[in-house]
Amino acid sequence: MNDTIDWNALMHTWRRYDGDGADDPHGLRRRVLAQGRRLALATVGEYAVAAVIICVAAWQLATERGLDAFVWGFAMLWLTAMALQFSASNRRGLWTPAGETTRDYLDLALERIRRRERTPWLVAWVVLVVAAMTSWSVYVRSRCRGERRELERLRADLESGS
Repeated sequence: MNDTIDWNALMHTWRRYDGDGADDPHGLRRRVLAQGRRLALATVGEYAVAAVIICVAAWQLATERGLDAFVWGFAMLWLTAMALQFSASNRRGLWTPAGETTRDYLDLALERIRRRERTPWLVAWVVLVVAAMTSWSVYVRSRCRGERRELERLRADLESGS
């Protein structure tokens, strides 16, 4: 029985300390735990924003008619799905450290930073896609306005000639 108690104490000590015996000298555990809380809050926020975007896009698809509404609604759904997939895959394996050593916490903090550096690239691609969609939408609307003016002029000519 005494051997079991000694082994439990040894396991507890091993989990608490690195090989050099330093117990979190730079507050790394505290920093990583705070990062984890911010990560969880950011995830909840992202899913809440995604839910709002999905509802707005679904409402637009259900109530609006025309190619513009369909393209915008579908694009918003696609971009939202892409952003959520990126977010989920980018956070995979970042919730808890692999072990309880200072090195494990440091590795996790560094990996979180590396993954956070990926986010600006996704944002840049999304901005490019939205800019392309906006350009297309402006082009289509301007063509429609021109065609509508021409058809209204034809109708006015037809009605004045009758």
